[in-house]
Order: sequence, then structure tokens, then C-alpha cells
Amino acid sequence: MAPGKIVKADTDLAMAKVTRVCDPRMVLAMDPVQNPEIVMEQVPREIEKVDLVNKINKTWHLSGIRGDAIFLLENKMKSRLYIIVVIFSILAMVSEVFSQWSYSFSMSQEFNSNPFRLPDGEEDQISNIAMGIRHDWSAAALQYYGSFTGFQQNVARNFYWHQLHLEGGDTTNWFINVDNRINRNDFEIYDYFAARTGLNHLYVAGKTYFRLGANANLNLYQNLSDINNILVGTYLSMSRSFQTRTSLFGTLSFQYKKYLETQSVSDPDTTASVLYQISQMPGQGGGGQGPGGGMGGGSGFYYVSQTESPSVAQLVLNARIAQSLIRYTGLAVQYQQRIAVIKQDRSLAGLIYGYDRESQIFDDPMGYQGPTVGIELTQILPWQFMLKGAGYYQEKDYLTQGIYLDSENFDETILRNDTYRTFWLTLSKTWNPGFLNGGNLGVELNYQWIDNNSNSYWYNYQNRYISAGIQLDL
Repeated sequence: MAPGKIVKADTDLAMAKVTRVCDPRMVLAMDPVQNPEIVMEQVPREIEKVDLVNKINKTWHLSGIRGDAIFLLENKMKSRLYIIVVIFSILAMVSEVFSQWSYSFSMSQEFNSNPFRLPDGEEDQISNIAMGIRHDWSAAALQYYGSFTGFQQNVARNFYWHQLHLEGGDTTNWFINVDNRINRNDFEIYDYFAARTGLNHLYVAGKTYFRLGANANLNLYQNLSDINNILVGTYLSMSRSFQTRTSLFGTLSFQYKKYLETQSVSDPDTTASVLYQISQMPGQGGGGQGPGGGMGGGSGFYYVSQTESPSVAQLVLNARIAQSLIRYTGLAVQYQQRIAVIKQDRSLAGLIYGYDRESQIFDDPMGYQGPTVGIELTQILPWQFMLKGAGYYQEKDYLTQGIYLDSENFDETILRNDTYRTFWLTLSKTWNPGFLNGGNLGVELNYQWIDNNSNSYWYNYQNRYISAGIQLDL
């Protein structure tokens, strides 16, 4: 395996976008079964030539926080950061000796009008800092990445995330990774640990590329054991480019999730919403928004839908057409359809104080079905700046989650239904300054607008943010 840089991929299924530097939201590691459009984003395109064999399924998630928030974290978080800083300092001094090592540093600043996506959310400033290290051998690569996310107004919501990732292969790829999220004491209910492994194989037939893969995930939530689960899946992707500068991409995936804890219900053929009491979390007293630990108080409970043998299975179909319009302009249209095969899902309603868009806690993509359509435009500007813009529309019909009629009253007889719309713009540039001895320096500016129309009170919101960041890869 040739030495490679530490690369990040942050995907939001509703936007089908790969974020490179600034977006601080973290999702599961690179996983085509849960995020099939990642495969399509990495095959060759007219305006962004990519080596398919070496690049497909080679990305993983990175993100971070603002520097001064470090001193507000718990002691256990501080010690981890100090160790990482020492490692990076040593590597910076001896990088020429250890040429097989590569490392990365990124930081970003974001202004967000409604970071926790509440009906009447308050704005906040979010800072990120992240550092990673990677070692390449001839047949495998090992990398570690750690990041902090900090909020200026909601300091108690700061969290630390890190991941250890091992991968190998060429035409046939495999990976093993573990990642862990650690929140401050007030919100340790959102802590989780995940372990994943997968295998995929590339087959080339003329000008058509096929990739077949499968993987298995173990997801554990120490303080939310109701949603501990095992997730397995498989996928088949295809891509082909034509002389008309048109590219076609398609992915079909099947996913099955089995929840580890079961509950006895009176009628196993129906879904019942069960009220669970949780302890009042420190610092959550007083008024404020949120039913269960949301925005400083509320009644301190959340709802969990229960079935006799909770499990859910889903088919996901993705189709994408990309067309190079002129030399430096590309247009892509994408369609995705989620189809629930088994609908005995276990959903959470009420834990609304969330920041991760694809978190299984706040918005599990296997908890709903429906279509997504979108269009993306890419323009390469003078001095190699790249401008990307996109608009996406998504319908979400939730399988088991009831609705909040207002801020307190929950109705399990009516299922939640959302319509999600978003528009985003990204301006980025990456170059190779001579003083970095072959390293890359990247900058990025992002804007996004979101409108989520829901029949459930706590999920009806709007959001806008703008962020700027810088990333250094050595």
C-alpha cells in the first residue's frame, strides 16, 4: 500500500455531500452500507479525476473544536489532548526521519443560528480543532484521529471524539475501526462506543466499475442501552463514464439492524410507546426548552418505541448522473430511495438536544423511509479555487416514532413525518506550499440553510450556518 494522507469524509445523507475541512458534525466512519453515496462520490468524474482503485473507500471522518474550549473539558479529556499534542510536536521535528508517517491538523470556526435544531433555537459560535496521525506499510495503514467540539454559549455541550482505523488491500479492501465519543458530565447520556469491520472488492469490466462489499457494526450506548445494536449490511455499486463527458453511478444496499435488548409487550404485532424516566442531569435544572435533557431542563423524560423482537431492515437505492457542461463546470443530479423491509424499529423521541445529524440517537437514517432528490453544481474558478453548490429535498416517513403535539404532550398513535430541504455552498482551495516539503494546505468556506417541516413539535425547525476552516496535511 502506498503511503497516503489522512483524509476526512463527512456525509449527510440528506445532502449527499462530502465535507473536507470545516463541517464539525461527526458521523459514523466511512461506511458504504450506511452511506452508499460515498462510493459514488469517489469514482472518477470529469472535473475531479480520482484513481478509483486507490481512493474508493479510503476516506474516513475527521473533525474538531476551538482551542480555548480545551481548558473547559474534563481532566480525562485534557490528558488525551496533551498526549496528542506531544506526539504531533515530536513528529513535526522528525518528519524527515519517519517518512512513512503522515499527520494532519485542522481548525474551524462556525456561526450557527440554531445548532441544536430546536423550534425556537438560540445562536451559538462553535469552534473545532482536530489532529490525526497515520502510518503506512506496504499492505496496510493505521491511523488515529481525535477531535474536540466546543460551544461558546453552551459550554456543557462540548464533546471529544476519537477513532482508531486500520485498513488494507488494493483491489480487495478491508477495514477495522473503533470510535468513541465522550461528552461532559452533564450530557454523558450521549456517550457511545462503536466497532466496525468490512470487506469490499473492485471488479472492472471494460469501462464499467463494480464494487461489492459487506460489513458489520457493533454500536453501544452506555447510558441508552435501549438502542444498543448490531448492524450488518451489504452493497453493490456501479459506475461508468462516457465520451460525452457523462458519468453514471448507482448503488443498491441492504441493511439489517438488531437491537440487543428486548421488552415484553402485550401485543407483539403492534408498536407501543413506553415512557422512560431518566435522572435529572447535573446543570439541567430550571426552565428552558426540551422534554428530556433538552436546553436546560424540561420534564426529564423521553419516549422509546418498543416491540417484542425489535429489529429493522432497509433497502437503499442511489442513482446519480454527472455531466461535464464545459471545461471547468460540472452538474450532477441524484436520487435516493429508502425502503423499509422490516419495520420493528426502536426509536427515541424527546432527546432533542442533538448536534450529530446522522447520530442513531437523534436521527437514525434506518428509522424512516422515503425519497431524496438533489442537484449539485461544481465550478473550478481561477487560481484553482473550487465552488460547489447544491439543493436537496427529502421526505421522511418514520416507522415507529410518535409525535409531540406541543412542547409536553406526546401522541404515539400518530407517526412522525418530516419534509427536509437544504441548500449549501462551499468555496475551497488546496495547494502545496514549498515550505511544507510536499504537504498540502487547504482552506474552506461553507454556508448552509436548512428547513425541516415536521408534524412533531420538537422537530420543526430552521437552521443557517457559515463556517471557515483550515487544514494542514503533512
